[in-house]
Amino acid sequence: MATITLPTPLLAPILNKTNEKQVILVVSGKTSQPTTNGAPVKTEVLYQASSKAKPYYTIGFIMDEAVNCINSLNKHINYTKIHWFYLNTLTGEYTFYESTSNNDDLTDLLNSPTLNTTSGFARVFSGDPSTYILDLQNMTLYERQALGPAIMFISPNQGTTTYDITVIPTYVKVPTIQNNTERRSFVIHVKPVENDPNKVVFDSIILVDDLWKVNPTYEMAWTWQGIGWNGYVASYITHGLRFTVFANNTVRFEVFSGHGAYLHALLYNTSGLPAIRDALNITVDYNNNGYIDNSGNMLYVKRHCKYYYNVNSTIGTVYVSNIENIYNMTPQTEVFWDPQTGQNVTALPIVFTATIPS
Repeated sequence: MATITLPTPLLAPILNKTNEKQVILVVSGKTSQPTTNGAPVKTEVLYQASSKAKPYYTIGFIMDEAVNCINSLNKHINYTKIHWFYLNTLTGEYTFYESTSNNDDLTDLLNSPTLNTTSGFARVFSGDPSTYILDLQNMTLYERQALGPAIMFISPNQGTTTYDITVIPTYVKVPTIQNNTERRSFVIHVKPVENDPNKVVFDSIILVDDLWKVNPTYEMAWTWQGIGWNGYVASYITHGLRFTVFANNTVRFEVFSGHGAYLHALLYNTSGLPAIRDALNITVDYNNNGYIDNSGNMLYVKRHCKYYYNVNSTIGTVYVSNIENIYNMTPQTEVFWDPQTGQNVTALPIVFTATIPS
């Protein structure tokens, strides 16, 4: 039986910083988990964590693969080739749905035999931030798949200290880049979100890769902005989010990266999201009412074919080692849409807040 160190999110209830009362961890079964250098480590661990977690710890993502770059439609959600998942940020548990249906009809999609589902526990980095290195280059396809659709990095000292996260993608040879056999990395420089740790319950960086699928069966390769990489789960920098729960019953979301042809929508409600199979019903109201979400469950939408990188944010610099500093370029306009107000998000940095009900 392997020894497990409980991640910081699981310790939060024990520290009495939230209203949760218990965390139970049952260890059994067998699995294989990669280390940061990709070497498989055999363990006897099956994570079955349960807690009386409040609903405000759960977030949802929708990824619309039916690419439409036309300005008037690039915030429209289509039901062909779409996937979505819920993530419990307290435990790292996720539930994932995907469809390869070619019919833009929600009823057809939900009844389709091509609707695949899976669940598991996302990779959670916690403890010593010097170990916050995601080395995708030294992982196999299936080891990368085992990471889950999102990866969480728990901020040390409740987000009151500065630290770095390093992501090493799986690169292919790019003729335009000199010495292109060198291991290049994305470095995310995280600044304090607050100076007083007593004011913060939980702070984390969440990295999402919109290419993650239930069954990885092939490798992908392409170049972007002069940088080439390959691998089914290419980089986990497609969507970068800082999620903070404060002791004064407020929640803060800060988006520091959002790019690619896919539309991304973040679902969140402090009172709890609908059942995951019903999540797409939210988008019907959104599509039919001039991109207004009357359900109150859709926090923001990253449009098709748009990109955004951190500007004046608490994340600081996101850069690529030894390569042109592409992650500090001027972001495109009209990247994020606020379905609650029916307006583009224009204020930088991109921050959303919510109040936890008493």
